[in-house]
Amino acid sequence: MEQLKTIGLKVYYIVLKQHRVKLPKDLRDFGDQYVKEEFRQAHQKANKEQYIEFLERWQSQFQMKGLSIQKNWRIRKKLEEILM
Repeated sequence: MEQLKTIGLKVYYIVLKQHRVKLPKDLRDFGDQYVKEEFRQAHQKANKEQYIEFLERWQSQFQMKGLSIQKNWRIRKKLEEILM
């Protein structure tokens, strides 16, 4: 589970970085707060299966929006190893 949480934190930082690049200031503040709360709840309350599902949803969000988790191939590879 600790390995999953490490991956989760890396994904969290990728999301915040994308917010800095893609969103205007007022939307970024709102988005950052929303993502912070969502990750905090998952990090604290989710069991292993729920946390894996949470990370899978974020991975699909990256793909749908054309954002690249591909650049962060180590994170993607670790997540795929855990999911297999």
